[in-house]
Amino acid sequence: MIRPVGFDLETAKAGSLFLYGPGFIKLCGFTDAGGKPGFLTDPADLISLLNEAPWIYGHNIMGFDLLALAFYHGADWERLAAKALDTMILDRLDYPPQARDTGGSVDRYDLDHVCERRGLPGKVGDLRELANEFGGYAYIPADDFRYRAYLAGDIQAIRNLASKLPRTPYARREHKMQSIMGRMTLNGFRVNLDLLHQRIAEGKTAKRGALEMLRDDYDLPLGRFEWSGRGKDKIETWEEFGNPLTTLEGRRWLIEVYRVFDVRNPPVTDKGRLAISADALAPLADSPTVHPDLARIIDLMQTVTTTRTVYQTVADHLAGDRVHPLINMGQASGRSSVTSPGLTVFGKHGGRWRERSVFIPEEGHALLACDMSQVDMRGIAGLCQDPSYMALFEDGRDAHTEMAIQIFGDPARRQDVKPIGHGWNYGLGINHMIDDGFDPVMVRTFFKKMQDQYPVLCEWREGIREQGRTGKMLDNGWGRRMRCDPSRAFTQAPALMGQGAAADIVKEAILRLPREFNPMLRMFVHDEIVMSVPIPDFEEIRQEVIKAMTFEWRGVPIECEASKPGSDWGIVSGSH
Repeated sequence: MIRPVGFDLETAKAGSLFLYGPGFIKLCGFTDAGGKPGFLTDPADLISLLNEAPWIYGHNIMGFDLLALAFYHGADWERLAAKALDTMILDRLDYPPQARDTGGSVDRYDLDHVCERRGLPGKVGDLRELANEFGGYAYIPADDFRYRAYLAGDIQAIRNLASKLPRTPYARREHKMQSIMGRMTLNGFRVNLDLLHQRIAEGKTAKRGALEMLRDDYDLPLGRFEWSGRGKDKIETWEEFGNPLTTLEGRRWLIEVYRVFDVRNPPVTDKGRLAISADALAPLADSPTVHPDLARIIDLMQTVTTTRTVYQTVADHLAGDRVHPLINMGQASGRSSVTSPGLTVFGKHGGRWRERSVFIPEEGHALLACDMSQVDMRGIAGLCQDPSYMALFEDGRDAHTEMAIQIFGDPARRQDVKPIGHGWNYGLGINHMIDDGFDPVMVRTFFKKMQDQYPVLCEWREGIREQGRTGKMLDNGWGRRMRCDPSRAFTQAPALMGQGAAADIVKEAILRLPREFNPMLRMFVHDEIVMSVPIPDFEEIRQEVIKAMTFEWRGVPIECEASKPGSDWGIVSGSH
């Protein structure tokens, strides 16, 4: 009888999935026919075993182990992912991460923490001790009995865990989605290497120039003298600061700057320290009463802090001419996170779309970017079932324009309505928006009109808040359970519902794509999908993509905007 196979891998270096090279996988563990742990040193033997199994299971295998087997040893990703059961995915769905104000969560989903939550034994021993003994994970002998005992403990823990976790229709759908995400990761995103290195050099030059102006004109310390050696050999050397604004000397300098220019309430971080980010400094810089010299100091500081490190991050993750970002749906709302490198931080609006231009299509291809149109608002419309709110999206109408007409009687107020509308949907209150710089009269008018125009939506939203306050799980309308912090339910509950529904609408759109398009997929960032498409077939594929991504959910039409062919990601981001 052929049985399911559970497995786990030990590798040469953590965090180097696509960067290490041959020899990355050192030891393979699996469950044999009797459920006992077995070991293989040749990954090809494990792949044969997995191919024969009716289904396979493991912890984070779709986010790591299967990717490693496919990337380094040619395993058939689609074949194995189609029959994989990932206990990390199952546990995250059964025990959802609690939303945090930062967007992250303190909830842990590594094997040890998951087993502890379930009352199961976890890992055996500490692999770090072995790594220290042998000079690194790569040098631990594959036949060392302690190494194998550690892996055997993982295998047993995975086997126990797989029998405890519930398997739902939504979980099966989430596995299908993670299979597509894994294909994107393996495809990789090609990089214009010449442009990348040019941007890195430009950034260093701009940052250094701004720091030198702050030093020469405004006395910012860029380093300090340090003593080293002893006795006659003792010498004084100059040590440059890596980031002068974050040093103690830099903080003292900024305090003095604010004292000189009589800034009574300078911007601070959540921890009470002086803020130096460009966003935090923007209100002070834009004040009509700011002194010209202070405005120049802030402008130079913003140059320093916004000289983007994104380019260097890309360079640090290059595997040949491309990066292979990891994509998972680990946020509390089910939205995707993109890491190694983190492409979600690459700009899209304003001048920041330029950051994306280092990413390019394959030879003979053009990039195609598809955005789901107003997907968060459409998600909320489907959830609340307010007929007046749902009507905003009928017959190709633009919801922001329609709301501008209904609330202010002027379609030209669309850009005024849009940011306030997004904030309202995510639970921001009147005072919060006013504190963020929105016009008080406009905000109060908007809130009053929303209550008058969309009473069903407002009642639904209050119900969601109450559900969050009592600690009950929220359902995003697709079957995903979500947890918010009861003390922050006023903002978190509506935000989770809107983002959660939107996330699954986008997933549904991707799942509707023809499977033969999977090799063309390059990136999935929130509500945007990017593809590398053969130029001769571009328009035909574009129309197929639009067709797949246009459907109806709970009586609300779901639509997408598809770009023209582009030679880089920056171009297609703004060409819808």
